[in-house]
Amino acid sequence: MRILWFTNTPSLATEKLTGQVGVGGGWVDSLEEKFAADPTIQLALAFRWKVPAVQSFPSDHSDTRYYLLPEYPQGKWSRLWWRHTARIEPPRELADFMEVIRDFKPDMIHIFGTEQGFGRVATATTLPVVVWIQGNLTVYTRKYFSGISKWDSIRYSRLIDLLKGNSYWQEYLQALKIARREREIFLTARHFIGRTDWDRRLTKVLAPQATYHHCDDMIRPAFHQMEWESHTGRGKFILLSTIRENLYKGLETILESAVLLKGILGPNFEWGVAGIAPQSQLARIVRKQLGLRFEDYQVNLLGNLTPDGLTRKLLAVDIFVHPSHIDNAPNSVQEAMLLGIPVVSTNSGGTGSLLKDNQEGLLVQDGDPWALAGAILELIRDPERAAALGRQARKRGLVRNNPDVIYQDLIRIYQHLLEAKKTYSTNNLIP
Repeated sequence: MRILWFTNTPSLATEKLTGQVGVGGGWVDSLEEKFAADPTIQLALAFRWKVPAVQSFPSDHSDTRYYLLPEYPQGKWSRLWWRHTARIEPPRELADFMEVIRDFKPDMIHIFGTEQGFGRVATATTLPVVVWIQGNLTVYTRKYFSGISKWDSIRYSRLIDLLKGNSYWQEYLQALKIARREREIFLTARHFIGRTDWDRRLTKVLAPQATYHHCDDMIRPAFHQMEWESHTGRGKFILLSTIRENLYKGLETILESAVLLKGILGPNFEWGVAGIAPQSQLARIVRKQLGLRFEDYQVNLLGNLTPDGLTRKLLAVDIFVHPSHIDNAPNSVQEAMLLGIPVVSTNSGGTGSLLKDNQEGLLVQDGDPWALAGAILELIRDPERAAALGRQARKRGLVRNNPDVIYQDLIRIYQHLLEAKKTYSTNNLIP
């Protein structure tokens, strides 16, 4: 079976392209490793890179082939103009996608995410195409300014970011256009993969013509092999969050919650935030909006961590906290659950499908620092309950994120699409 993936990441090609191991060790990497080990599968990945035209090269470790797609626009001044005018990739990028398809000659196509323009191939080929839902910008744009207002995102941006078109306001205007393109993709694709109640319900509305398939995320092997242990008695409580530099990821809720916790716990806690650097634009905006400094409330902005560095940090914490205003199936929560770490998370998007409240972790309303701080205090003051929640979370994660089951589920989806294509072709033969 020849399978072509269009992805948002170079996956296992990252090290060859950059000389560095990919930060975070993403779930697509783990999925690629599984497929590359199957001799009956010929896999290719296509992703955007800074190249003038489509290029390809083979993997050094498997039969996988990588295709580099040109990023648009090309040229410094063109990119600046596009950012200021909130333009997105042009329809002509479809020609690049089709060049890859003609060269690799896949049996079917798997598109990761609806946010990129890759979904356009669904209307340009007769091959089976399935789209794996990651997030959903149609909804995300509604939640964009949940914790930080539009005005604050503009007035607290650096002048240089505004001049370069790199402000959150300009990013939001571009996201609105991407969301419109995303809705077109939903209306034209025939098959979608998801893993939460949230994305299944969205598909029913945005793609009433489509078939929805369930498949869970493949998490890195390290999270299956290691297990968290309670750190009761060390005198200081350690919290950790892993978020991206988006306005709607809840960084301001972390700082607001830390203020409340310091008023009760004093200096006896610290809160690390992986994925956000102290000098980042988001950190600056939150500091300015709240008039507070992270370090004054024991919040440490850790920046990007290597996969191993993140795992070590996670094993050293007492509680994992996920503060996002909107998410589908955050890998960070699934990783913490697999390790058996007590989790406190906002109940946003598809997160409620990942863990059961009061059974496998605690869920609170997004944007509510009082409830978030209160849930953290509950687990700090009852370490036995916290550990029990972590054990139940690990049991759930080991079943849900079983790599062999996920692989077989995905193979069944591929086979279903190929059979459906074969049946359609047979039924439409000219007599």
